[in-house]
Amino acid sequence: MTSAPDPQYVQAEVIYREQFCDDVILIRIKPGEPFSFNPGQYATIALETSVGTVKRPYSIASSPHEEYLEFCIDLVKQGELTPKLWALQPGDRLFIRRRMAGAFVLEERSGLMNHLFCGTVTGAAPFISMVRFNRFKELSGEKTGHKFLMIHAQVSIQNWVLIIMNCPRWQMNRIGSHIYQQ
Repeated sequence: MTSAPDPQYVQAEVIYREQFCDDVILIRIKPGEPFSFNPGQYATIALETSVGTVKRPYSIASSPHEEYLEFCIDLVKQGELTPKLWALQPGDRLFIRRRMAGAFVLEERSGLMNHLFCGTVTGAAPFISMVRFNRFKELSGEKTGHKFLMIHAQVSIQNWVLIIMNCPRWQMNRIGSHIYQQ
């Protein structure tokens, strides 16, 4: 894999991979050139396959201040791309679209400061990105005033680790965390 599928894509390297449970992984990638995005946006990942280049959008879980991109990926066993993403290990390469996209971002001009986030499994990724970036700004001395409440549901308690692993203790304390089991 040496050339991008088209000029809109750049090669990136997998620098970290962690399997949280049977069907959820986190991959961290380092694009081959500088990138920028707003928390809540998504990136399009592409891989060469036997049937050609397969491209899919994935919400970004990392914060724009970090030097890598993180994605939480739910395994779709019959999917064209996720089984191949699951096979990737640190050092492997893939492609990422140069321009991040999506309008699902915090609207700063509205003045709204209290945010309720509801999501399931990997759907929490854009919320995680927003919370991580907000915390970075606060630790840098900016008083944002934002407050977050996240309701996160999934089929099994094992998937809860997705949130725990992506939100360090100081973020979980700020978000609030309650686990209810039947």
